[in-house]
Amino acid sequence: MSSLSCNINTPLSFKIVTLVLTGSVLLLSSGCANLTGDDIIPDTGFSDVIEIYFFYEEFCDSCEEDFSIFEVFNEKVADVSDLHSYRLNSLNVARLTNRTRYEELVDRYGHLQENLAFPLLMVNNKLIVGEDSIRSNIREAFLAAGKGD
Repeated sequence: MSSLSCNINTPLSFKIVTLVLTGSVLLLSSGCANLTGDDIIPDTGFSDVIEIYFFYEEFCDSCEEDFSIFEVFNEKVADVSDLHSYRLNSLNVARLTNRTRYEELVDRYGHLQENLAFPLLMVNNKLIVGEDSIRSNIREAFLAAGKGD
């Protein structure tokens, strides 16, 4: 069995490579590197990061280009947005990968897809349907999600 060893005469680059490899082996053996992009992290009901998904269809009349979730968010939530970490995602469900993500999230939280319409905003597991409702309720939903509601 061979082993790697470093002494005072070992070049610095070899010491760095050895250190990096050792760290990688430790991570792999501890299971930290077993997650892939396809793994779903279980929902514990509360997260330090508020997940916000805006789902729309590009050909939907109420999803016209003048409705920007980013502008609405900045208008309604900007003054409190630094209270909580968040991710704001805008997804066109006319694209297959986005439609699949929409279906996964709606199913995960037990919502019935046939009762939903676009545009739709999901703040953690709470849904807000329709442009006017999104404008009226996005701030309250953001603050409630930050409290774990």
